[in-house]
Amino acid sequence: MPLGAYAQDGDNSLITDSQTTITTTVETPDANTAANENDPLFEQSFFEEIGSPVDFTNPWMLGVLPPALLIFWMVMRSVPPRPKEEDFPFINLLFDLESDEQEADKMPWWQRAVNLGAVSAIAIAAAGPHLNQTPNFEGDGPVLIALDNGFAAAPDWNARVEEATDIIRHAHNQNRDIIILPTAAPDTGTSIVHSGAMDARAALDYLHALQPQSWSVNYGDSIEALETLDGDFGGSYWLSNGLEGEHSLEFAAAMQERGPLSLLENGADRPVHLMLEPEYTNGNYTITVKRSDAEIEESLTVSAYNEDHALITSQSINFAEGELEAQVTFDAESGNDAGLRLNDVFRFAINEKSGAGTTVLVDEKWKPRSVGLIVQNQFETESLLGEARFIQAALGTHVDLRTSVAIVGDDHETEFANSIEAMIDSDEFSIIVIPDAVTINEISRAKLEQWVADGGTLLRFAGPNMARSEHTDDPLLPVDLRRGTRTLGEGGLSNNNAQGTIGSFSSDSPFAGMEIDEDIHIERQILAQPGPDTDSRIWASLDDGTPLVSASDLGQGKVVLFHTTANTRWGDLSLSPMFIDLLLGVVQQSNSVQDTSDYELPSMPPISVLDGFGDLESPITSVEPISQTVLDNQDMGPLHPPGFYGNTVTRYAFNISDTITDLESLGPMPDSIDRQTYAQSTDEIDLTHPLWAGGLGLLAISSMILFAQQGHFDRKGARRRRKSEQRHTQNNNFAGPQGPEV
Repeated sequence: MPLGAYAQDGDNSLITDSQTTITTTVETPDANTAANENDPLFEQSFFEEIGSPVDFTNPWMLGVLPPALLIFWMVMRSVPPRPKEEDFPFINLLFDLESDEQEADKMPWWQRAVNLGAVSAIAIAAAGPHLNQTPNFEGDGPVLIALDNGFAAAPDWNARVEEATDIIRHAHNQNRDIIILPTAAPDTGTSIVHSGAMDARAALDYLHALQPQSWSVNYGDSIEALETLDGDFGGSYWLSNGLEGEHSLEFAAAMQERGPLSLLENGADRPVHLMLEPEYTNGNYTITVKRSDAEIEESLTVSAYNEDHALITSQSINFAEGELEAQVTFDAESGNDAGLRLNDVFRFAINEKSGAGTTVLVDEKWKPRSVGLIVQNQFETESLLGEARFIQAALGTHVDLRTSVAIVGDDHETEFANSIEAMIDSDEFSIIVIPDAVTINEISRAKLEQWVADGGTLLRFAGPNMARSEHTDDPLLPVDLRRGTRTLGEGGLSNNNAQGTIGSFSSDSPFAGMEIDEDIHIERQILAQPGPDTDSRIWASLDDGTPLVSASDLGQGKVVLFHTTANTRWGDLSLSPMFIDLLLGVVQQSNSVQDTSDYELPSMPPISVLDGFGDLESPITSVEPISQTVLDNQDMGPLHPPGFYGNTVTRYAFNISDTITDLESLGPMPDSIDRQTYAQSTDEIDLTHPLWAGGLGLLAISSMILFAQQGHFDRKGARRRRKSEQRHTQNNNFAGPQGPEV
């Protein structure tokens, strides 16, 4: 809902600057005050009303304290200290003796104080005491709440709302008006505006209508909004997102000039996170996440979802202490459902940190390429030694591979042409793979040429069928080919004792940097005709420099040829893991279904946009199309929020990480600013546990005093007890033995 400065119309309804009416129960100031007093949020306990800094969860327990103290006092008076026992047979001789040791006939006052203190502490602890941290507003002005509501605030939005609610409640209890200033531009695309002075009920309505936006805050515009306010503030509170921003120091200074400023920010245990755009390499997604603070170890969960919001797979991403950046890789076989593969990924998100900054939308430029495989007949897909089976085994788990059987009836040429045409017209394939067993007829050739020229990649394999004739000036082959084959290795006719092993990869090829598998042996190949451009078109060569893989451009697309078979007929390449790497290299260099030139369209209208919490929603009318100029200027905001732009065929993902790639914690501020974390600014401090500990501690001290008074801890008392026992024994001996019974 668009929010602007609140005002009241003739009916005392709240209105924004965009004339959007917010219905409230306000009718008159007196009625509003009465409503606030009856609202449970604004209710005050007896102790709050009298201004006590201490309040109680169970205040009725305090009624137990007076009778408990009275009973304990009477018990202490009625139970004198235990007398000492003296065993001596000539007791009459001691009657006139006086002892030098004097003992009190009642408990000392300090001992009674210890006992009464223990009882009092336990009774008060049972009442649930807590210390209210009531803000000390200065002056007579309203209370200002500057609330960062950009994308970084979304994961902890509820904590910010609760903090603002506490400030509003305390302002209400001290009869203060409240002004709320959101620091992110409203979704209408208008300038940042404050709420104006409001009472507590209106302030809560305004606060609950606010939502985090999916773009950054703008402190420069926020300063301009502050300048429209007159007078000083009784107190200012900046509920920050914890990130350094342009003009952040100036924004703090502008608030502090008008009254005392308290700054609240995330602690080291709650850093801000940002997910960067994924990297897609060889069938795997690599996700990079950055954070604003590196003081703690942290483990988060990154999940991949499809367009229906169904979970595909999840991975843990771990930050070690001192690390600001971490990565996690989703491989092609990490899905927990065979029907949901990484090709279906629509978005990545951090489970514990919902927000636009921790969500990345995935469009075609990152998705695994869709690959179409043409086979001559159904037998090719069923034969264990068929080319199609080896291609399917290599690519099936890494890309969206779909197989089309070209010929199922008698009209071979027409059926093959229809199969090619259907695959091309679907606009769903980046690569078409044609094994050697498939013969391209004249009807299909023109369609394939045009498809490649428009940006497609055609991948072909050599074999006996291709070796039957010479190929010259064929646009669907990267180089001219000789007729026949060449045998390599022992018994072969190759020059320079070529063994058929892989020699090198061109630095301009997608294979550059791959580690060569020296165990691969190519037994046969089709040679290229020498020509001025032949060497520049070789991506991979054998140990004697002859081509293994060649490629050439055709319009905006490419034609790629493996000079050997896709099965084991001409070598064991298809049995090596390198065969998978080579095929994925070809796939990776191909264009997506939507070519990158589509992104430079003059205008791409919005399809769906992200809200502050990272959820897609329909764009409102103020959202404008994006163009290359918007992308180049990184102009993300209410007019161009993150989301999908384009149309149902061509879709561009505009993410937060397109404009922001680093996070920096809020820097130093003047010492006069009261700076604390959200955890430190909790509304109350629980005193229950300290009082329980104090009461039990006093009871322990009282028990030790009692034992000491009885002589259990001093040597003199122990010596007296030993002497008493000795006297008792002597008395028994003095009495002498008893005579026999008569």
